[in-house]
Amino acid sequence: MKSSISSNSRNARLAAVFLLAALLLNFPLLGIFKEAYFIGKFPALLLYIFVVWAVIILLTARLVERKMPSKNQKNNQEEEF
Repeated sequence: MKSSISSNSRNARLAAVFLLAALLLNFPLLGIFKEAYFIGKFPALLLYIFVVWAVIILLTARLVERKMPSKNQKNNQEEEF
């Protein structure tokens, strides 16, 4: 039963990451960069998109790579209590 709850929780978190990406990479926030701002030699818009993209990938990788407990581990944890 717990693994289905963990799976539902993981799916909800992945959906939240998707919505976060959609909000951060959509017009209202990208509209902040109407002017040509530069940070060093790089346009601020380019740096913003790259950083948001990298954070979204890292969040997604962390959520997907997280292992759910197997039945044996779950049974061992229940016996300890």
